Amino acid sequence: MKAREEEVMKARILVVDDEKAIRLALSGLLRRSAYEVEVAEDGVRARERLAAAPFDLVITDLALGEGPSGMDVLAAAQELRPEAGVVMITAHGNEKIAVQAMKKGADDYVPKPFDNDQLRLVVRKVLDKTRLAREHRMLLEPVQREYGLDGTIGSGP
Repeated sequence: MKAREEEVMKARILVVDDEKAIRLALSGLLRRSAYEVEVAEDGVRARERLAAAPFDLVITDLALGEGPSGMDVLAAAQELRPEAGVVMITAHGNEKIAVQAMKKGADDYVPKPFDNDQLRLVVRKVLDKTRLAREHRMLLEPVQREYGLDGTIGSGP
């Protein structure tokens, strides 16, 4: 359990929402759960933060007002931080778009207004998934270097 607590404490989350009240509510909720949280009020600032520092998870609203949308933030996260999980937040009626976002690589979505317990569960689930993927990659790399077929030369029919 101690290792899990340390992982939670290390997890860095970027919250992207054009509504100040939502940014404050999400960042407060996540900080109380021992996550390190940064916020961005639009897609441009989200991309800047993604380019500047690593994140374990990005939580973004689909509709961000003017400029880049939540789908653009998803694309930026996949480009700049491919190991980061992405959770979409959507207002009622936008679930169809959220499902499209999941088809494009988002890990989950949470409808507005969100339930704090549901959001915590989704965050934990996505962070567990990204942690396992990272651990798998770290374990696989030395095995592939040692036993991979990259240096094999042979001939045959």
